[in-house]
Amino acid sequence: MNYHDDDELLEVEWEMDECTAFSSVIVFAMNADEEISEEEALEAFITLNGMNLFQDYSDEEMAVIFQDVSELLEEQTVEELFSSVTEVLSPEMRETAFAVATDIILADGVLTPAEKDYLSDIAQKLELPKQTAQTVMDVMVIKNRG
Repeated sequence: MNYHDDDELLEVEWEMDECTAFSSVIVFAMNADEEISEEEALEAFITLNGMNLFQDYSDEEMAVIFQDVSELLEEQTVEELFSSVTEVLSPEMRETAFAVATDIILADGVLTPAEKDYLSDIAQKLELPKQTAQTVMDVMVIKNRG
């Protein structure tokens, strides 16, 4: 995100980079029930902090990214957001983002029909093959059972 001072007005310009794109998918997924719980946020922080993509970010910087992404989600349509995400993330990183998003949604070990529909919608917006998305969901259900 860049800030420009034109005529004493502070204008915010969003630049979608790989970290913002990846985080956008995660925050969008966490918002499946229109409320992000502390548990979901904590799970996201722990997961992302363990990834190479985010290894150079402090907890404070991660919090800023999440806040920026939350604002971005309010300012853009879902279609605009995912159009930007798919332009920035490679197909492999889209799969990874979907896997992390699925893992966070399934932290309770149960995949409800509404959650499955929501995840299917995310997979479609990320342009993932249906079989890949289904495999990811199946594996994450198994992972989160215990």
